[in-house]
Amino acid sequence: MIALKAIAYALLLGECLVILIPSVYGRVAPKLFGIPFFYWFQLLWIIVGMVVTGMAYLLVERADRGREHAAPGTAGPEREAGGGSR
Repeated sequence: MIALKAIAYALLLGECLVILIPSVYGRVAPKLFGIPFFYWFQLLWIIVGMVVTGMAYLLVERADRGREHAAPGTAGPEREAGGGSR
């Protein structure tokens, strides 16, 4: 399950690194419907960022669910804090 979290973090890191390197997108050509590459790439990256963030969220959730199912006898935060039904 640690591998799933590592993949999620790598996806998020890759997303950030692309935006932090302006030489990747700091040009005018090619144009899309008359819009320079610099602008439409950034707008496209908003959508890519949403998809990557959603994928990372799902991977981390799957890793956390797998960890919960792997250790069924452990006390959760509700039981430690005195919550839950008696």
